[in-house]
Amino acid sequence: VDALRFDFAVGRLPKSIGSRLRNNNDEASQSQSQQQQQSRLFTFVADPPTVTMQRLKGLTTGGLPTFADISGNFGGASIDEDSWVQLLHDVPIERRQSHRRQQQHVQGQAESEETQRVGARMAFVGDDTWVDLFPTQFDDSNPYPSFNTRDLDTVDDGCMEHLPRLLSNLGGGGNAGAGDDNDETEEKFELVVAHFLGVDHVGHTYGPHDRHMTEKLAQMDDAL
Repeated sequence: VDALRFDFAVGRLPKSIGSRLRNNNDEASQSQSQQQQQSRLFTFVADPPTVTMQRLKGLTTGGLPTFADISGNFGGASIDEDSWVQLLHDVPIERRQSHRRQQQHVQGQAESEETQRVGARMAFVGDDTWVDLFPTQFDDSNPYPSFNTRDLDTVDDGCMEHLPRLLSNLGGGGNAGAGDDNDETEEKFELVVAHFLGVDHVGHTYGPHDRHMTEKLAQMDDAL
Protein backbone atom coordinates (compact mmCIF):
# COMPACT_ATOMS: atom_id res chain seq x y z
CA VAL A 1 0.00 0.00 0.00
CA ASP A 2 1.94 2.97 -1.32
CA ALA A 3 2.55 5.80 1.19
CA LEU A 4 0.93 3.90 4.08
CA ARG A 5 2.41 5.92 6.93
CA PHE A 6 3.10 4.35 10.29
CA ASP A 7 0.41 6.44 12.01
CA PHE A 8 -2.09 5.37 9.34
CA ALA A 9 -1.30 1.72 9.96
CA VAL A 10 -1.50 2.01 13.75
CA GLY A 11 -4.56 4.18 14.13
CA ARG A 12 -6.63 4.16 10.97
CA LEU A 13 -6.80 0.53 9.81
CA PRO A 14 -8.82 -1.01 12.68
CA LYS A 15 -10.09 -4.10 10.82
CA SER A 16 -6.81 -5.30 9.35
CA ILE A 17 -3.72 -4.08 11.16
CA GLY A 18 -5.29 -2.52 14.25
CA SER A 19 -7.15 -5.70 15.22
CA ARG A 20 -3.85 -7.59 15.24
CA LEU A 21 -2.03 -5.06 17.41
CA ARG A 22 -4.65 -4.09 19.96
CA ASN A 23 -4.21 -5.53 23.46
CA ASN A 24 -7.55 -7.06 24.40
CA ASN A 25 -7.61 -8.75 27.79
CA ASP A 26 -11.32 -9.55 28.02
CA GLU A 27 -12.43 -13.17 27.64
CA ALA A 28 -14.33 -12.40 24.44
CA SER A 29 -11.03 -11.57 22.78
CA GLN A 30 -9.15 -14.70 23.81
CA SER A 31 -9.66 -16.27 20.38
CA GLN A 32 -7.63 -13.43 18.88
CA SER A 33 -4.88 -13.39 21.49
CA GLN A 34 -2.51 -15.79 19.76
CA GLN A 35 -2.81 -13.91 16.49
CA GLN A 36 -2.15 -10.60 18.23
CA GLN A 37 0.86 -11.97 20.05
CA GLN A 38 2.40 -12.90 16.72
CA SER A 39 1.85 -9.44 15.20
CA ARG A 40 4.41 -6.64 15.34
CA LEU A 41 4.54 -3.37 13.45
CA PHE A 42 7.87 -1.68 12.76
CA THR A 43 8.74 1.76 11.43
CA PHE A 44 10.75 1.86 8.21
CA VAL A 45 12.73 5.02 7.55
CA ALA A 46 13.45 5.40 3.84
CA ASP A 47 16.57 7.14 2.60
CA PRO A 48 15.90 9.76 -0.08
CA PRO A 49 14.99 9.80 -2.87
CA THR A 50 11.60 8.34 -2.00
CA VAL A 51 10.01 8.30 -5.45
CA THR A 52 8.40 5.01 -6.40
CA MET A 53 10.94 3.59 -8.82
CA GLN A 54 13.90 4.13 -6.48
CA ARG A 55 12.06 2.60 -3.55
CA LEU A 56 11.08 -0.46 -5.59
CA LYS A 57 14.67 -0.85 -6.75
CA GLY A 58 15.78 -0.80 -3.13
CA LEU A 59 13.12 -3.30 -2.06
CA THR A 60 13.84 -5.76 -4.86
CA THR A 61 17.64 -5.54 -5.16
CA GLY A 62 18.73 -4.59 -1.65
CA GLY A 63 20.68 -1.68 -3.10
CA LEU A 64 20.61 1.96 -2.09
CA PRO A 65 18.91 4.17 -4.70
CA THR A 66 20.60 7.42 -5.61
CA PHE A 67 19.53 10.82 -6.89
CA ALA A 68 21.44 10.01 -10.08
CA ASP A 69 18.77 7.42 -10.83
CA ILE A 70 15.81 9.71 -10.25
CA SER A 71 15.22 10.38 -13.95
CA GLY A 72 14.39 6.69 -14.26
CA ASN A 73 11.23 7.29 -12.28
CA PHE A 74 9.68 8.70 -15.46
CA GLY A 75 9.76 5.39 -17.28
CA GLY A 76 11.98 3.08 -19.26
CA ALA A 77 14.52 2.02 -16.62
CA SER A 78 14.39 -1.75 -16.28
CA ILE A 79 16.47 -3.43 -13.56
CA ASP A 80 19.51 -5.30 -14.83
CA GLU A 81 21.19 -6.05 -11.50
CA ASP A 82 20.41 -9.01 -9.27
CA SER A 83 16.94 -9.00 -7.67
CA TRP A 84 14.67 -11.46 -5.92
CA VAL A 85 12.12 -11.01 -8.73
CA GLN A 86 14.65 -12.17 -11.32
CA LEU A 87 15.83 -15.04 -9.11
CA LEU A 88 12.28 -16.31 -8.65
CA HIS A 89 11.78 -16.03 -12.40
CA ASP A 90 14.97 -17.94 -13.25
CA VAL A 91 15.55 -20.49 -10.49
CA PRO A 92 13.32 -23.57 -10.10
CA ILE A 93 11.77 -24.19 -6.71
CA GLU A 94 13.82 -27.35 -6.22
CA ARG A 95 16.96 -25.22 -6.07
CA ARG A 96 15.37 -22.72 -3.67
CA GLN A 97 14.33 -25.23 -1.03
CA SER A 98 16.34 -26.58 1.88
CA HIS A 99 19.73 -28.25 1.40
CA ARG A 100 18.18 -31.60 2.23
CA ARG A 101 15.58 -31.22 -0.50
CA GLN A 102 18.30 -30.17 -2.90
CA GLN A 103 20.27 -33.32 -2.12
CA GLN A 104 17.17 -35.43 -2.72
CA HIS A 105 16.64 -33.66 -6.01
CA VAL A 106 20.22 -34.27 -7.14
CA GLN A 107 19.98 -37.93 -6.17
CA GLY A 108 16.61 -38.45 -7.80
CA GLN A 109 17.10 -36.42 -10.98
CA ALA A 110 13.39 -36.82 -11.51
CA GLU A 111 12.79 -33.63 -13.46
CA SER A 112 13.74 -33.01 -17.05
CA GLU A 113 16.21 -30.25 -17.98
CA GLU A 114 13.34 -28.24 -19.42
CA THR A 115 11.45 -28.30 -16.13
CA GLN A 116 14.59 -27.41 -14.17
CA ARG A 117 14.98 -24.24 -16.19
CA VAL A 118 11.48 -23.02 -15.26
CA GLY A 119 11.26 -20.66 -12.29
CA ALA A 120 8.28 -19.43 -10.33
CA ARG A 121 5.07 -18.32 -11.98
CA MET A 122 4.42 -14.77 -10.81
CA ALA A 123 1.54 -12.35 -11.15
CA PHE A 124 1.29 -8.59 -10.76
CA VAL A 125 -1.42 -5.95 -10.51
CA GLY A 126 -1.21 -2.24 -9.72
CA ASP A 127 1.25 0.63 -10.21
CA ASP A 128 2.79 0.27 -13.67
CA THR A 129 6.23 1.21 -12.34
CA TRP A 130 6.73 -2.49 -11.63
CA VAL A 131 6.38 -3.25 -15.34
CA ASP A 132 8.93 -0.56 -16.20
CA LEU A 133 11.37 -2.27 -13.86
CA PHE A 134 10.44 -5.88 -14.69
CA PRO A 135 8.93 -5.89 -18.19
CA THR A 136 9.12 -9.65 -18.85
CA GLN A 137 9.29 -11.37 -15.47
CA PHE A 138 5.58 -11.59 -14.60
CA ASP A 139 3.47 -14.30 -16.22
CA ASP A 140 0.21 -12.46 -15.51
CA SER A 141 0.71 -8.69 -15.59
CA ASN A 142 -2.02 -6.12 -15.00
CA PRO A 143 -0.47 -2.62 -14.83
CA TYR A 144 -2.40 0.62 -14.39
CA PRO A 145 -1.14 4.18 -15.09
CA SER A 146 0.33 5.83 -12.02
CA PHE A 147 1.37 9.42 -12.80
CA ASN A 148 -1.96 11.25 -12.57
CA THR A 149 -1.99 12.09 -8.87
CA ARG A 150 -5.57 13.36 -9.11
CA ASP A 151 -6.74 9.90 -10.13
CA LEU A 152 -7.45 8.37 -6.73
CA ASP A 153 -9.11 5.11 -7.71
CA THR A 154 -8.05 3.60 -11.06
CA VAL A 155 -5.06 1.65 -9.75
CA ASP A 156 -6.80 0.52 -6.55
CA ASP A 157 -9.99 -0.50 -8.38
CA GLY A 158 -7.83 -2.50 -10.79
CA CYS A 159 -6.16 -4.27 -7.88
CA MET A 160 -9.53 -5.14 -6.37
CA GLU A 161 -10.79 -6.40 -9.72
CA HIS A 162 -7.90 -8.80 -10.32
CA LEU A 163 -6.87 -9.85 -6.80
CA PRO A 164 -9.65 -12.40 -6.19
CA ARG A 165 -8.66 -14.29 -9.35
CA LEU A 166 -4.93 -14.01 -8.67
CA LEU A 167 -5.18 -15.03 -5.03
CA SER A 168 -7.40 -17.99 -5.89
CA ASN A 169 -4.55 -19.21 -8.10
CA LEU A 170 -1.85 -18.61 -5.49
CA GLY A 171 -0.45 -22.09 -4.90
CA GLY A 172 2.85 -21.44 -3.18
CA GLY A 173 4.28 -24.75 -4.32
CA GLY A 174 6.05 -23.81 -7.50
CA ASN A 175 5.54 -25.52 -10.83
CA ALA A 176 4.08 -28.88 -11.66
CA GLY A 177 6.54 -31.63 -12.42
CA ALA A 178 7.39 -32.84 -15.87
CA GLY A 179 4.72 -34.99 -17.35
CA ASP A 180 2.08 -33.70 -14.95
CA ASP A 181 -1.19 -33.44 -16.82
CA ASN A 182 -2.83 -31.30 -14.14
CA ASP A 183 -3.18 -27.98 -15.96
CA GLU A 184 -4.71 -26.38 -12.87
CA THR A 185 -1.58 -27.08 -10.85
CA GLU A 186 0.63 -25.68 -13.59
CA GLU A 187 -1.31 -22.41 -13.53
CA LYS A 188 -0.73 -21.78 -9.83
CA PHE A 189 1.28 -18.71 -8.90
CA GLU A 190 4.11 -18.82 -6.40
CA LEU A 191 4.04 -15.04 -5.96
CA VAL A 192 1.42 -12.33 -6.39
CA VAL A 193 2.45 -8.65 -6.19
CA ALA A 194 -0.31 -6.05 -5.69
CA HIS A 195 0.64 -2.37 -5.50
CA PHE A 196 -2.17 -0.07 -4.28
CA LEU A 197 -1.56 3.60 -5.05
CA GLY A 198 -4.59 5.60 -3.93
CA VAL A 199 -3.29 6.57 -0.48
CA ASP A 200 -0.25 8.18 -2.09
CA HIS A 201 -2.36 10.10 -4.60
CA VAL A 202 -4.79 11.31 -1.95
CA GLY A 203 -1.84 12.55 0.10
CA HIS A 204 -0.41 14.47 -2.84
CA THR A 205 -3.75 15.95 -3.88
CA TYR A 206 -5.64 16.56 -0.63
CA GLY A 207 -3.23 15.91 2.24
CA PRO A 208 -3.37 13.33 5.06
CA HIS A 209 -6.30 14.77 7.01
CA ASP A 210 -8.87 15.27 4.27
CA ARG A 211 -12.09 13.22 4.07
CA HIS A 212 -10.74 11.63 0.90
CA MET A 213 -7.96 10.07 2.98
CA THR A 214 -10.47 8.73 5.48
CA GLU A 215 -12.43 7.11 2.67
CA LYS A 216 -9.32 5.72 0.99
CA LEU A 217 -7.91 4.25 4.20
CA ALA A 218 -11.28 2.60 4.87
CA GLN A 219 -11.09 1.02 1.42
CA MET A 220 -7.55 -0.23 2.11
CA ASP A 221 -8.64 -1.58 5.50
CA ASP A 222 -11.38 -3.62 3.80
CA ALA A 223 -8.98 -4.76 1.09
CA LEU A 224 -6.37 -5.95 3.59
